[in-house]
Amino acid sequence: MRILFVLPLLILINQLSAQEFLDLDLSRHCNFGGTELDEELYTFTSGSPVMENLVADVLKLGGDLEQNFTLIQTNVESISAVVADGKRYLLWSQDFLERATDLQAYSGVAHEIGHHVNNHSLQAEFQAGEEDEANLFMGYVLSRKGFQNTALPFIFGRDGHQFSHVWSNNWLESAQKGLKKHEDALQVEGLLFEDDASMRRFMDAAFPFPPPPCYQQLELAPRNFNGCSTLGQVAQKLVQPLSAKQYPRRYMSVPDGFAIITQIEQYQSDGAALPDKDRWKELPVQENFGLTLSYLKSLVFPRKAHLRIFVFIVTNQNFNAKGEQISKEAAKDWFNQAVNRLPKSVANAPYTPDHTVEMLVYEFEVPEANQRPTQNCPCHLSAGEHLKKSGLETWLKQ
Repeated sequence: MRILFVLPLLILINQLSAQEFLDLDLSRHCNFGGTELDEELYTFTSGSPVMENLVADVLKLGGDLEQNFTLIQTNVESISAVVADGKRYLLWSQDFLERATDLQAYSGVAHEIGHHVNNHSLQAEFQAGEEDEANLFMGYVLSRKGFQNTALPFIFGRDGHQFSHVWSNNWLESAQKGLKKHEDALQVEGLLFEDDASMRRFMDAAFPFPPPPCYQQLELAPRNFNGCSTLGQVAQKLVQPLSAKQYPRRYMSVPDGFAIITQIEQYQSDGAALPDKDRWKELPVQENFGLTLSYLKSLVFPRKAHLRIFVFIVTNQNFNAKGEQISKEAAKDWFNQAVNRLPKSVANAPYTPDHTVEMLVYEFEVPEANQRPTQNCPCHLSAGEHLKKSGLETWLKQ
């Protein structure tokens, strides 16, 4: 009897010794089920292949996608996507997997992986759109796994497992669109989520070429792309510094190549980035001061919002500026029209010595007085100054 008592105790001691505090910034996350993460999370060592196999299956069902995140077992309530220090993590709970149905397990893992494969920022200001994309991806994966549209309402709470989904009011509609995407693809022979349909969306998201005028331009040095043999590898080289500096970005088509568009960003007058809480605002940032000299100066010299958009064009075609100046709203729509990743046929296209990588910067100002945005023409800063002050120069050499 003593041996039978000691054995479970030894197992418990081993489990406790195998856990470590998870030192990770959790401010940017999505937790499947909508609840907040615990203040203290711990990692656990696990030899179980169940979660790894589930992740691999979701990535395969999503279109043979590459894993761009680190998998960590911890004491989260369910499944959580986290972005911290420019890296991506998928946190998972053994308890969730044990109590969840197959539908719930695939839904949770697919939704959170959907954030990562779509390169979502997981910042509050982009939550609505990012949740819709993650739910669409979830619906697509569920459909390819064999789940029907009628199964979706049972993900949360109608089959004995209580999960309160609050991160998107229209989650069901987005997930149903994902299911329909797969059903539509089955009606056309050879139509794959990652190929034909993806290519059509990419071509529809066409960046104006030649580009509209009044931009600063800089050709990035070819040495930045040494070892690249495909356009997809060039894209990855560009995405790395943008991810490190937390720039949301999307892809648009250009002749014989592609363009990467960044989210419109407010910056300081010298080109330096603003703190995250103010960086994505499109109106002048309000300062907190009383009757100080800065306040008196602001009465005489009203504040302005300095906005910019980076465009990286990869093509073997030469170009110059053409057409009329672009408005801030039209430039902002580039990001909304763009797609989240390159189609495989574009990513696999060869990168040749004829290709160049050009960085364009469009500047806009929004005065506090009337809040009417105008394009800076000419720009106030050079492309090199924007590159340096934004912090991208560390990776993208001139």
